Amino acid sequence: MVDPFLQWRHYVSPKQRSQALWVEFQASFVDVLKATAPCVFPWAWESARNRTSLYRNGVLPKVAQSFGFVDVYELFRVDSTFCVGQSASPKATLVPIIHVESENNTASAGHEVRKLCALTSRLKVLVLCDEWSDAWSHGGHAQRYLADWRALVRNHNLYHPDDCEMGVIIAERRDDGTPKEAIYFYATTLTDPVPGGPPHGNLIFSGATAGILPCDPGYKPVPKPSDSENVLTSAD
Repeated sequence: MVDPFLQWRHYVSPKQRSQALWVEFQASFVDVLKATAPCVFPWAWESARNRTSLYRNGVLPKVAQSFGFVDVYELFRVDSTFCVGQSASPKATLVPIIHVESENNTASAGHEVRKLCALTSRLKVLVLCDEWSDAWSHGGHAQRYLADWRALVRNHNLYHPDDCEMGVIIAERRDDGTPKEAIYFYATTLTDPVPGGPPHGNLIFSGATAGILPCDPGYKPVPKPSDSENVLTSAD
């Protein structure tokens, strides 16, 4: 896991801090995926609700913990916000470092990109599920959506320059009934400069699912706070 007192904090440049934080976020995210029981992935792909629970209740709290951050659910209506501070209450004492949005409908994910653009943090991450890579017969959706999302980020930065890093992690399940059936996770960035490598991003994790029966991990749901807890006001 990531040492919370090393690496990203040591960079002087805010942009370098953001880039290092993205690298470390991916490493921690992959560590948690590797530690996840293989039967959980088929369970997560049984429904959008299960997949959301995998990230919200299974993966992201552990990633936040690896950094020593406080993971706050639905702060400013963001799925997960990693903050520096002592506890999740009172929220007014917490400073966001990483914002994470997860979305099951890639076609509408532009809204999440715009939301992340409007927030302030060192790193912003969008987690998605889609038929993404060029392994699909239709060629995958990566190039179409990435072009649109990067254009949104560039347009926003024309008026509100932001030196943060915005990353995207996309999971796909190739359910073809063969021994190669697996879950694949890709990662890339939406902020300039556009990274090199495959147009769908770098493969950061894969896990075989062929012949593996789904199992419910029994995650304890995180209750959604009331609107009064979501919004910080001058009176808080």
